[in-house]
Amino acid sequence: GGSGIRSDGEFAIYGGTITNATGGGATGESGNGGNGIYSSLVKILGGIITKAKGGEATGEDGDGGAGIASDGALTIHSGNIGTAQGGTSTNGNGGSGIYSNRELKIDGSAAITNATGGASTDGTGGYGIRSGSMLTISDNAAITNATGGSGWRGGHGLFGSVMKIISSTIGTAQGGEGKTSGGNGIYGVGKLTIQKTTITNATGNKATGNGNGGNGIYSDGKLTIENSTITNATGGNADNGTGGSGIRGDGNSDKLSIYNATITNATGGASTDGNGGSGIYSKGDLSIEGGTIGTAQGGSGRSGGYGIRSNQELTIEGGEIQQTAGGDATGKGGTGGSGIRSGGTVKIWG
Repeated sequence: GGSGIRSDGEFAIYGGTITNATGGGATGESGNGGNGIYSSLVKILGGIITKAKGGEATGEDGDGGAGIASDGALTIHSGNIGTAQGGTSTNGNGGSGIYSNRELKIDGSAAITNATGGASTDGTGGYGIRSGSMLTISDNAAITNATGGSGWRGGHGLFGSVMKIISSTIGTAQGGEGKTSGGNGIYGVGKLTIQKTTITNATGNKATGNGNGGNGIYSDGKLTIENSTITNATGGNADNGTGGSGIRGDGNSDKLSIYNATITNATGGASTDGNGGSGIYSKGDLSIEGGTIGTAQGGSGRSGGYGIRSNQELTIEGGEIQQTAGGDATGKGGTGGSGIRSGGTVKIWG
């Protein structure tokens, strides 16, 4: 399908209003839906985009189009985006609300109300906002809603190979429901840094098949949360796999660090036939210094999840942890989760 607006060079918006830019649908065997707005280099430096929507793909293996897409870098500096909606797909992947193949920057008080990935029947749901390289959200940017689409694998709400969220506001970042895996709310692959930021809801979604629930906030590498406020970080439920964690760092040799942050609720997802997820989980070292954690709650499951869990060293220095609770064990031979557990040394300092 064709794009609503397309440039083969640089595409820049400095002002004015785009009311509706919608990509065309694709009904052929392997055709992709068109993008709402597409260029090899996109700069949104002002103005208003009321709606940008990717086209649907109903053929055997085509992907849905993106609401706004760039093959190169994409910059959103100031300006207001109402809805950026990825197109749906029957057998391919859903389109992303906003997509950059390379670096994506959202800054300068830019405001995005809704960025939503398209659903897929047999592929991966589209991502709310996706960067193939670094995703930087900074300088008082505000994202009200970034939600991944449902699919065989749920799409992620916010995704970057490396991600920095600094001095910004995120309302809801939510993964999409999936059969083999639920999408993550916020997913930084290599490194994820959250500083001086307010996040109301970071939510992983449900896995309805044999996979794991999505995590609220997740990184494969180093994960740092500093001087930030997170109201709810919630893991998704799972039918047969493990429930997602509210906050999870999955790097064996990387550290999950929480400095002077306020986290009201970090909750692991429940599982029907698998294990519950953890409120806060690190595969490597975990350090919590200063700040306040209201409730860290493990999810119920065959064996319950943990409130706070580190596979390696756990350090708690200063601050206040008001309540930690493990999840209930609901399966035969299962074990209830611990409120706090470490696979290595535990150090608690006043």
